[in-house]
Amino acid sequence: MKTPSFDLSDFAFFGRSLAEYHRFLGFRPEELTGLRVLDCAAGPSSFAAEAAFCGIDVVAVDPLYALNETALRMTVAAAYDRMARQMHEKRELLTFRAYPTIDDAVRSRRAAAERFLADYYTGRAVGRYVAAALPTLPFGEATFDHAFCAHLLFVYERLLDFEAHLAACLELARVTRPGGEIRIHPIVDPRGEESALLHPLRDALDAHGIASRIEHVDYSFFRGTHRTLVLTSRSRQPHRT
Repeated sequence: MKTPSFDLSDFAFFGRSLAEYHRFLGFRPEELTGLRVLDCAAGPSSFAAEAAFCGIDVVAVDPLYALNETALRMTVAAAYDRMARQMHEKRELLTFRAYPTIDDAVRSRRAAAERFLADYYTGRAVGRYVAAALPTLPFGEATFDHAFCAHLLFVYERLLDFEAHLAACLELARVTRPGGEIRIHPIVDPRGEESALLHPLRDALDAHGIASRIEHVDYSFFRGTHRTLVLTSRSRQPHRT
């Protein structure tokens, strides 16, 4: 019998709220007050808009931020309809811990997208939204205290090979200060199973002076999403080969 899997044959412009980030990334918002945080591959998440209101300096990055609000709204509508349909069709991949029903999850995420769209022009004017993509970010070394990367690495392993994962993590480490954390979620493939790239990637990052650990979080909606990968750059020493 074929194992069910989400169709992630293209990158979905799909986003979530600060409350959901808090749960699946395993941080407390008050810990970030006054800090500079990068949200990479942010999509239409409302994390940056909500965090700014809480006194957190967030820069959200996504290649689609080059579009205007009208084009983004159309992209959001198509992506959310597609993902809602997949959730209903493949409900066996869902655990229903984070949300009691699929409709609850869809409503929450649509509301997050609306908050993002309402903040987009103002936020872009002040540098909160930057059009860019991994593995090349337009920031200097140690620009951020922490970096988040949600729903890009591992889950899109059919589009991003091992070298792409490694390059993305090294770039996130470059722009994050020594000792700052890079939190990556989830660490599963489109079937909800631990990604085959996870352990080779951790070994490769260790060789580059980047420590890693897997942290259990109080969250699960898609199968296997109760764990988050946390990276910490040990130093700015030259990478080992």
